[in-house]
Amino acid sequence: MVGSTSDCTRNSGYGGGQTTGSYHADGHYVTVISKNYNTYSSFTWRKKQSTRALIDQTFLAKGRYDHSNGSHYYSLYTTAGKWYGYVNSRATTVAPGMQGLWHRTNKYVSLIKKKVIPFG
Repeated sequence: MVGSTSDCTRNSGYGGGQTTGSYHADGHYVTVISKNYNTYSSFTWRKKQSTRALIDQTFLAKGRYDHSNGSHYYSLYTTAGKWYGYVNSRATTVAPGMQGLWHRTNKYVSLIKKKVIPFG
């Protein structure tokens, strides 16, 4: 249901009971690119974990909150449906799909098995 919106009225812990802002169904895959943020279990800023442990991992952003503090937060899930919490969108970048981002390695490899077709 990409593009649907609703107002969320949970206590955010920001500014004394302001709403968290609007919720938007998303459905994009995002890859964590910054290790300087946290994920949260609620908008009372209960920390789940640091993004340092999630760097270069790709998640399904089922929804996005446009928070009253001006930031945008994704609700992150694995493809198996495990919820990882809310994360500031600045810690992520939208990936082309569930495979995540392409990473340059600058390495040479040798194929040692016959009849293997490399991706191309």
